[in-house]
Amino acid sequence: MLVLALANTFLEIQESKGQLPPGPGRWPIIGNLFQMIMNRPAHQWIHRVMEDMETEIACFRFAGGVHVIIVTSSEISLEVLREKDKALADRAEAYSIRLISHGYNGVSFSSYDYRPFLRGWNVEGEEKDAREAVDIINRCNDPIIRERMHLWRDKGGNETEEDWLDIPIKQKDDQGIHLFTFEEIRAQCKDVNVATIDNTMNTVEWTIAEMLNHQEILEKATKELNIIVGKDRLIQESDIPQLNYIKACCKESFRLHPPNAFLPPHGAREDTTLAGYFVPKGSQILMSCPGLGRNPKTWEEPDAFKPERHLVDHARDPVDVTLMEPDMRFVVFGTGRRAYTGPKLGATKIVMLLARLLQAAPARHCPSP
Repeated sequence: MLVLALANTFLEIQESKGQLPPGPGRWPIIGNLFQMIMNRPAHQWIHRVMEDMETEIACFRFAGGVHVIIVTSSEISLEVLREKDKALADRAEAYSIRLISHGYNGVSFSSYDYRPFLRGWNVEGEEKDAREAVDIINRCNDPIIRERMHLWRDKGGNETEEDWLDIPIKQKDDQGIHLFTFEEIRAQCKDVNVATIDNTMNTVEWTIAEMLNHQEILEKATKELNIIVGKDRLIQESDIPQLNYIKACCKESFRLHPPNAFLPPHGAREDTTLAGYFVPKGSQILMSCPGLGRNPKTWEEPDAFKPERHLVDHARDPVDVTLMEPDMRFVVFGTGRRAYTGPKLGATKIVMLLARLLQAAPARHCPSP
């Protein structure tokens, strides 16, 4: 009883500083953890609660009094990522993030904190899945990294760099000491794996699936390829600026079928406000990817796959399509100081892969790569 009383007193002190965003009722100490366990997957339950409450910002409580604030509004997301970017630039401490970043040695997931005592509970199987995924990536990446480190650091290296992996391996300080350890380099590689491979494959697979379900979209994309590239050669990077319809298809897949339910959490480094609500230090703010992309206040027919919506800009018609979305009407590569690195590279990979798969369709005749 004493513990419960102390926990409630702690929460009351925090809430006395200002009005928190609306949210469901919670239990002392464990917050909304029990409801999330009983309504798995938790992200779907969270979105249902927000829809029922008709709110675009809501506060959920995790064990230990951690406030988790979910945002489904582009305006509030921009407040998180621009106006309050510095105050909300931290990252959460979580088991999966620690695994992926090899002890927070990477860039994307490192701090600028969920309660550590929850580690090992494996509530929805995420920890087991994370361990297995990281083991697979390590088996692929580690031999390459070790071989390349041996080449540059023990044998003097090649005359030319092979790819971006050579850059962190070669970096030295003014004393000639290498700047990055093996753990730090493998963590940087995982940043690339998570940010580029998942996004690329998810977007291309969903785009092809939508095209197969909407033959008129597939025909328009194929026609554009025929006009811009032709049938006698493979698409090159220089063709991408002109492939506006194919880029619009990719952009619509990002909007409608995001690879994750939420962006990586932004941690409050200090007490602040968001959309007029009080946000205590230590809170975790998550932008909802489906909540933004399917927000009916932003999009007409939000559940329909319509690439044409990205081809028209009311300020200038027609419009050159890019895969960037700086206004956060949906999530592509994010924005602000914790945005994904290398968005141009990611966008190029997505469009190139999709276009070459379309070129490889039986109706087309292309040379071998």
